[in-house]
Amino acid sequence: MRLLIYLQLIFLKDRKNEIGIYLSLGEKRSKIIFQIVTEVLVVTIVALTVALFLGTGIGTTLLATVLPIISIVRLNPKKIMI
Repeated sequence: MRLLIYLQLIFLKDRKNEIGIYLSLGEKRSKIIFQIVTEVLVVTIVALTVALFLGTGIGTTLLATVLPIISIVRLNPKKIMI
């Protein structure tokens, strides 16, 4: 989560000029803030969704591959030696 916050701060820092141009053209601050908040929320939701699915998939795969090895070692360590 901290990584997402850090990336968003860098994102805002890079867009200072763009925000200044919008303000100089007469765009309302509320509209600019709404646009930035919307972009941040979309990026955050997409990142969390991808992380959830990848984490679940990787966790399930690791569990399916590691659990049988652990049970073999616990029940009969001689099978590993063969």
